[in-house]
Amino acid sequence: LHHHTCCPRLPMPSEAALHGTVSLLSDSPLFAHIVSFSTPSLLRWHTGTSREYTIAVECFAWRSEVVKTCKDFRKLHKELGARIGVHSLPTLPDDRIFGSFDDAFIAKQRQHLDSYLALLAANCLVLLDGGFWCWLNDRSGFVLS
Repeated sequence: LHHHTCCPRLPMPSEAALHGTVSLLSDSPLFAHIVSFSTPSLLRWHTGTSREYTIAVECFAWRSEVVKTCKDFRKLHKELGARIGVHSLPTLPDDRIFGSFDDAFIAKQRQHLDSYLALLAANCLVLLDGGFWCWLNDRSGFVLS
């Protein structure tokens, strides 16, 4: 785990915590929830524009909103997995191309991403990860290595 200049210094977990069972908090200080999303038109989608999710973030007195795409979620998942272990993370929802304009698919994906955020916010190892906090602070150029 690394310290990031955009985030406060957080205590390091013990070596046992890094290789043992992941502790989930029943009452996390962090709340992150998808409040809205935008789906690009078919024309914009073909140019590489993807669905954007607006996420409300609250932690004690700090409140913010960030906009993330599925690509941002995949990048976060990959980099968190490299640092704290993929087995410590919830699974990401399906990000298929076909059907991505179907209302039922979009609703299910949004619900799954919301659950994913809630599980990350309750995961002690994730909460200790500075890169996660930078991601929530919308630091698009954050360095995670």
